[in-house]
Amino acid sequence: MTTRAAQYTATVLRREQLSDHLVRLTLGGDGLADFTSTGIPDEWVGLVVPGQFQSRYYTVRRWSGGELVLDVVVHESGLVTEWAAGDCVGDEVVINEAKGSFDLPEGPDGCCSSVT
Repeated sequence: MTTRAAQYTATVLRREQLSDHLVRLTLGGDGLADFTSTGIPDEWVGLVVPGQFQSRYYTVRRWSGGELVLDVVVHESGLVTEWAAGDCVGDEVVINEAKGSFDLPEGPDGCCSSVT
């Protein structure tokens, strides 16, 4: 029996510079065909970029239509920072299966109820 997370290969389809220190990456490709979202609001995945063997964890911004969107904060240095700061479109990355910790309580008395 293994406890290793499932891994998926993805290609960087788009890179958008949102601010000086924030990059939005859109990942896709056939390798994500079996990727499954948890549906949990704080969903996150491990990301392994070319030339690295360690994953760094990122909150999933969106999973829709076979595309996975992640926002990456660009620091002065770091495993993913230097890669994401450059032209990474077309690069192949590895994504670990989605995880999440927080699930919204069910019913109107959960965390979000309206006042009438």
